[in-house]
Amino acid sequence: VQGVLIGRLVPPFGEKTLAIAGLALQALGFVAIIVAPSASMLYPIALISSASAGLIYPTLTALIANQVAPQEQGQVAGVSTALSGLMSVFGPLWAGAAYDQLAPAAPFWSGALVLLLGVIFLTRVRATTQLAAAVEACSRRPEQSKRNLRKESHT
Repeated sequence: VQGVLIGRLVPPFGEKTLAIAGLALQALGFVAIIVAPSASMLYPIALISSASAGLIYPTLTALIANQVAPQEQGQVAGVSTALSGLMSVFGPLWAGAAYDQLAPAAPFWSGALVLLLGVIFLTRVRATTQLAAAVEACSRRPEQSKRNLRKESHT
C-alpha cells in the first residue's frame, strides 16, 4: 500500500482523509478479530487490517511534518519516531497484561478505542500542506524581526 497506492491516493483524497480512513479501518479490523465467527475469517480481516495500517504511517508522517516550518521538520520527525518506538514497547506490554488480567479480547477493544480516539483527534486537526507551512513560517519571520528590533531599541 505504502509504495504503490499512497502516491496515487493522496492527490484526490489528501493525507488527512487517508489517515482517518486507515485509523478507522484498523479499529474495525480489531473489532472484526473479536467477533470473527471462525478462524478462517481472520485471513481476510488480517489482509484488510494490514492494508489499512499501510495508509496510516505515511499519511500521518506527512501531516505531522506539514504542521511545522520546514526547518523544524527534522526535529518533529525525531520526536514522532521516538514516540512510535515507545509505543512499540509499551503497546505489547499493555496488550499482554490486558489479555492475561482482563480478557483475551481486551487488547483488541482497547486498541480499537485508541484508534477511534485518534480518528476524533485527527478530525479536529487542520491539514496543512508543505507549501502552506513554508508560507506561514515566512510570514512569522518579519514579525519576529520587528519584536527583536523593539527589544534592541529599548535596551
